[in-house]
Amino acid sequence: MSTETMNMERKLTIAIAANDTQKTELIEWSYANKKILEQQLIVAPGTSADILQGVLLTPVIKLSPIGTGGIAELEKMLDAKEIDILIFFPSINEQTVSAEKFQALLNKVAEQNIIIAFNRSTADVVLQSLAHDETTIVLDKEIATLKGIG
Repeated sequence: MSTETMNMERKLTIAIAANDTQKTELIEWSYANKKILEQQLIVAPGTSADILQGVLLTPVIKLSPIGTGGIAELEKMLDAKEIDILIFFPSINEQTVSAEKFQALLNKVAEQNIIIAFNRSTADVVLQSLAHDETTIVLDKEIATLKGIG
């Protein structure tokens, strides 16, 4: 099995959303993590999708903005088990207000044991673990090939 085939099999669906006040943070973060993100299937609501598509230069599945149906669309995707990771960049001032809007979504995430990040530090840890995991798979394949196993 080639490295390219393994990467295709390991493609995850990552939903990413940023509050309007966090768009610069989203641009910086997605650019810093471009190599990891461009290998995954990205889903994002509203202008977050536009930003990510522009930074990553790969197609992004665009949902409705969070305030006009994006949460419901994410919930449907969770029900269909189509999301592996959720990453949010909320405004600090709106986190308590957002908790009410996100409660059903958070319940589904907890029920399905989905990875969720609500800040850049946690998002970085999640993505770096993906990068490490892919490197390990590639190295394991190379070692197996050298030993004549692969």
